[in-house]
Amino acid sequence: MTEFSELPDREILTLQEVAKFLRITDLQACNLCRTGHIGGAFKPGGRWRIVRAKFVQWIEVNDRGEVQIKRRERMKTIQIRQKLGAEDAVRAARAAGARI
Repeated sequence: MTEFSELPDREILTLQEVAKFLRITDLQACNLCRTGHIGGAFKPGGRWRIVRAKFVQWIEVNDRGEVQIKRRERMKTIQIRQKLGAEDAVRAARAAGARI
């Protein structure tokens, strides 16, 4: 079970706070927000903010499993690209179920 006491006790979190909690870089957290993987993320005035309740719910539901799945899909794509040309790799990855 995840311990949420490390998160600040505010309704809205910053990107840096989320990144620190997940033990990932700010850029990785930004990419998760941009792609819609982190629930409750929004960008007022050019800076990411995350609704704490939605973030906690996302963690409880996904328990980082969704992030791991995306990494595996990406690794499959990279491995296929190494074996095939770029266009063939994209077709093969899509056929294998990866979202590109």
